Amino acid sequence: ETAEKLTGLNISSWSDDLVVQFVAKLDAAKDYVDTFSPEPPPKPSEANPPSPRLDPSQACLALTVEGNNEQRIFELIDELSPNGTVLENMLNSTLEQVGKGLDEKEKTAVLYRIIRRHIFGKQS
Repeated sequence: ETAEKLTGLNISSWSDDLVVQFVAKLDAAKDYVDTFSPEPPPKPSEANPPSPRLDPSQACLALTVEGNNEQRIFELIDELSPNGTVLENMLNSTLEQVGKGLDEKEKTAVLYRIIRRHIFGKQS
């Protein structure tokens, strides 16, 4: 059924050559997906402000959107509360399950919107 939807041809009308070609195309697509690695993020330019000096217990998130640089320094904690653990597990599980159906650009855009809203207090 899936092969028919992908090709638009009824399976009963397929020749042996078409079956071999289809399998080869599926294998090539699988290899592409299995070996895909996104481009590394661009290196920070000289125009970006220097990173702030942080304590070992701190972290910094920075966003540059439409020429505006924003930074948020926050305290790291070693252990999460039970509610924090549940939230982390739910987010990871959702990203792993739903994220499988998204390409890297869309998944990154979703994470960006979440960070922008919940860390920087901005609506997308």
